[in-house]
Amino acid sequence: MSTTTLRTGATVATPTLMTTTAIIAELWAKNPIAAFELATLARNPDHVPFGDTADVFARFGLTDHAGRLHTDSREIVLASFDGDDVDLHLVDPIAEG
Repeated sequence: MSTTTLRTGATVATPTLMTTTAIIAELWAKNPIAAFELATLARNPDHVPFGDTADVFARFGLTDHAGRLHTDSREIVLASFDGDDVDLHLVDPIAEG
């Protein structure tokens, strides 16, 4: 299986990266509150997601039965977002070089 190194230094399966980045892009475009909550949950695993966003994450397969982000999902989310609060924005998660 091919792997890709993220800008954070983590290495993840390339198919997982492709799928998860597509999900993140869709959330960013169609449900920005869920995208913000996803970034917050990745940064703070004790965060309780707002509203029905935990259900959104589960439907996309990003979380386990306890609502925790899967390890690769978390790494990809951490590498895909930069900034905080109103300055939160998407970045290319893949390491340069």
